Amino acid sequence: MLKLNIKQQLSNFTLDISIEVPPHKITAIYGPSGSGKSSLLRIISGLELLSGNEVSFQKQVWQDKNIFIPPEKRRIGMAFQEAYLFPHLNVKDNLLFVSTSPPPDMFDKLVNDFSLQHLLSRMPHKLSVGEQQKIDLSSPNKNSTSWLSKEEVEEGVKNNKIVRQSKKKKHSK
Repeated sequence: MLKLNIKQQLSNFTLDISIEVPPHKITAIYGPSGSGKSSLLRIISGLELLSGNEVSFQKQVWQDKNIFIPPEKRRIGMAFQEAYLFPHLNVKDNLLFVSTSPPPDMFDKLVNDFSLQHLLSRMPHKLSVGEQQKIDLSSPNKNSTSWLSKEEVEEGVKNNKIVRQSKKKKHSK
């Protein structure tokens, strides 16, 4: 369970949230631009140390008035609006560049699960924005975490409406 008690003055309003998010659920945070969505994710992830906030996950306090667990100790994956790939490394080397050693079969599983085989030798500047986000999200760093925050799904949200995309299968006779 993720527990949040956040009261933070932002540029033109106060972000005031008190919520308990059940485990093993997908939770969406949505709202207009400038409403504090990214600030909230940065606080949860530990990228912003702001006094007076309380954040705990699975009964472990990550932040309160006396405790601050740094981001690297929280086992959180954070996918930003733009993918952050090392420009001098190809896709394979970007995926293998992790802060901890992933389990031996994890790389192959991620490559297969995310259908990345054809991209492994490509350089980031040769990828589309969607491919870059796919590589960023498939990183072993993000897939060995307890919590994944995605700052903005640009392809799935257009004009504050959720866009559902489906692929129609062609049936042959």
